[in-house]
Amino acid sequence: MAAIDCRAGRACCHHPDVAGSAAREARALVGTASHRWELGAPHRSRARALPPVASKGFGAPGGKKGKKQGKVPLRFKQTPAMKVDPDKGWEEMGTVDGFKGKNTQSVILDSGVAFVLYTVDGTVYCSDANSTAFKFPLSDAKIVKGDGGPAVECPLDGTTYDLATGKVLAWCPQNNPVRSLLGSLKSKSAPVDLGVYEVAVADDGTIYAKIKGN
Repeated sequence: MAAIDCRAGRACCHHPDVAGSAAREARALVGTASHRWELGAPHRSRARALPPVASKGFGAPGGKKGKKQGKVPLRFKQTPAMKVDPDKGWEEMGTVDGFKGKNTQSVILDSGVAFVLYTVDGTVYCSDANSTAFKFPLSDAKIVKGDGGPAVECPLDGTTYDLATGKVLAWCPQNNPVRSLLGSLKSKSAPVDLGVYEVAVADDGTIYAKIKGN
């Protein structure tokens, strides 16, 4: 029979039977609380390392080929980049992002040779960096409508070239005072076509031009 502490009005915990009973009740309460915690109460779980798993796409076991990220809009696709071969004169010129909202971008190769890239209605063109009349830079040249397609007009002397063929459409026109002077200097010179080059644009936006063997 449990001993009674009259002063406290409760079972005395010093008695072996009472202490054992209390321990059993405590373990039962702890077990009940633990069960309730696992069933529904929010708690922080212990971190567990998981093996890396490839996402669905290239390299994922059983996964389908996903869409390649960063593809260039279709408006920039032209000559298939599969044709690009450095041994056949192709050079990497830059990317379509390099236009940055402009119609032109300048390119200087490791060899030091400079070129200008143009974008017109989604097609990329490439030419020598300077005009043929006065060797003026075409980096800020104006894109105009030519007889058979887009053309580029030299800002200084007004000479206009077909972007696809490089043919001279207008040779040093004397349509303002400065150009009248420049035109008079070239009045006896035969028009010289602009060097233009075949262009390929890869799916990732890289631009290539066939500089040699064109």
